[in-house]
Amino acid sequence: MATRTKSTRSSKKKSASRRFIGKPTGVIQQRVEQATPQRFGIVSVGRCDRHFWSLQQEYLPEAVAILDLFHVIEKLWLAAQCFHREASLEAEAWVRHHLAMLLDDKVDSVRGLLMRAINRGSLNKTKTGHLQSVHSYFTKNRDRMRYGSYLSAGYPIGSGVIEGACKHIIGDRMCGTGMTWELEGAQPMLDLRVTKLNGQWKELIEYRIAAERQTLYGTAA
Repeated sequence: MATRTKSTRSSKKKSASRRFIGKPTGVIQQRVEQATPQRFGIVSVGRCDRHFWSLQQEYLPEAVAILDLFHVIEKLWLAAQCFHREASLEAEAWVRHHLAMLLDDKVDSVRGLLMRAINRGSLNKTKTGHLQSVHSYFTKNRDRMRYGSYLSAGYPIGSGVIEGACKHIIGDRMCGTGMTWELEGAQPMLDLRVTKLNGQWKELIEYRIAAERQTLYGTAA
């Protein structure tokens, strides 16, 4: 009985998320359409994982660090349930409003609203603890939550597209049944796969033929 109730709640929460995220009129979609990309660079999109960010600092210190927005949305839902019934339209409206603030680079304003709600002392101990957790999460990651600036720069604010690309480029080719790889063989195979997917296979073959002719006959013609 408890499992069934938990599943129902989870389903309601996902359904409510889709109502304002998945539709063409969703908050995120509207903000993306308003953005005018101006520049590109190296970005690192991840969740609140200390080890992940330490690796990013070690190997890609020049990258723009971005906290995956969909992990942030989970925190907004947790906060919303402190004020409204779970998966209700009122909770959805609360999340929609505060998500729009985050997409306009107003993370400090959201943090201030949460702190004022905590300081009022009108919530029970459990709900107060949830709000403190969300506030702490936003405080710890505030420098990675400038979503309005990221969208204007043309940066991704969610890791889904990156995870999907990794699955398609690497997983579909390298993770078949019974496959095992070592670095010496895996890297050349991935180089060829990326070349193929980028539509550069013909150029590669032409380059290889020219290189072979140069080696054998001293001419590429």
